[in-house]
Amino acid sequence: MLGGHSLTSALADLRKRIAGPGLAAAAQDLCYNALRGYGVFDVALDRLLERPLSDIPLKGLLLAALAELAARPQSAHAIVHQAVEAASLLGQARQKAW
Repeated sequence: MLGGHSLTSALADLRKRIAGPGLAAAAQDLCYNALRGYGVFDVALDRLLERPLSDIPLKGLLLAALAELAARPQSAHAIVHQAVEAASLLGQARQKAW
């Protein structure tokens, strides 16, 4: 969505690349949660960062992680770990410091 695509097309593309309906459903839930609270999470992310992010995939990842932290604070350690690992997969190993 941050790059100008619709959620429907992004999820359709994701379903083509993911093996198993359970993982696609989990990704859809993550997207809906992040978008539901986008305004709050976007402001929170801006306040947490030293400078604005120009990397759209990384920003989307961080927004999704903030949404998960808000929904499941008891799993904070796992959410942060998964976000760091996902950032590495995006080629953002230097971002592990956040």
